[in-house]
Amino acid sequence: MTTTDDATTVPPAPVCGNGVVEDFEQCDDGNTIETDDCSSCLLAFCGDGVVHTGVEECDEDGDNCEGCVRVYMRAFVSSVQLSADLDGVAEADERCQQLADNVDLKGRFMAWLSTDSQHAVDRLEHSQRPYRRVDGMPLADNWDDLVAQMSLDNPLNVTEKGAKLGVGSGCAICPVWTATSPQGIGLTDDCFDWGSALVTDGGVGECTVKDARWTQGCPPKQCNQTARIYCIEQTP
Repeated sequence: MTTTDDATTVPPAPVCGNGVVEDFEQCDDGNTIETDDCSSCLLAFCGDGVVHTGVEECDEDGDNCEGCVRVYMRAFVSSVQLSADLDGVAEADERCQQLADNVDLKGRFMAWLSTDSQHAVDRLEHSQRPYRRVDGMPLADNWDDLVAQMSLDNPLNVTEKGAKLGVGSGCAICPVWTATSPQGIGLTDDCFDWGSALVTDGGVGECTVKDARWTQGCPPKQCNQTARIYCIEQTP
């Protein structure tokens, strides 16, 4: 406390983060973590613009976020073509997230990409919610439908920017690095675990088709060439 010359006691100004609920504060958990249930000394609520860990999956208006829960999982094909030397599947996941962040596509995204020892079916979430392109068009009813039906409801040919790629429907129009079967199993043509641009083959899918060739069945591309990647939304 501070004492003036006339011995009048002046209480200290309230400080958000000191662990004491004071004055204007609704809560004070003694930390500066904005994503817990006490954000800037105000109780968290859906619509406050912050995704609160363990409580909310999202916090934005429209798109696939309703009541701070994802009502479907989004997917896109990358707007850019990438070398097969991706520094592994983890780096490919980061590329997906960067592409989503660049257009303010809120959410967590990972690559539909495998090696012969790292399978997409093991790496990615098996959501019970529908999968849709970023333009809202359906792809599958849920994960089981995605990997069991051997085809998609619509081609996955819309980028994170909402642009539709490809004229026609067939191999080599819009090649996508995958090395992944329709069931999410990794294949051997993975450009040395997606870490090499040597003259060898990499497994690709085709973004303009909705049959099994969306991920497997088109002729491979040489790893020293470029192709796109598919990005699939995950829960936080």
